[in-house]
Amino acid sequence: MPSTAPGHTTCHILRPHRLCQPLQFLLAYLPAWARPRIPRWGAALKISPTGQPLQLLMDPDGSHIAFVSSVTEVAGRLYFGNVRMNYVSYLDLKDV
Repeated sequence: MPSTAPGHTTCHILRPHRLCQPLQFLLAYLPAWARPRIPRWGAALKISPTGQPLQLLMDPDGSHIAFVSSVTEVAGRLYFGNVRMNYVSYLDLKDV
């Protein structure tokens, strides 16, 4: 299972390889101009109480739901919290 968009290589998020840990440490201390560009994109995955995937919503260019940190479904809408912006986005599920 790749951890980034197609064409981009990075350490696997769920089970990082032991050689990736030193690389991740070094990348954290690079100046901003020398860090690799990370593509902007967003996604939300709905899972069942047993952990089965039910629905996947993707925003391939990150123009609507980039940097999502939480999603809550209330009254037919999905509300998206994110780590970079100071607002909450929403999506009417009837439009999906």
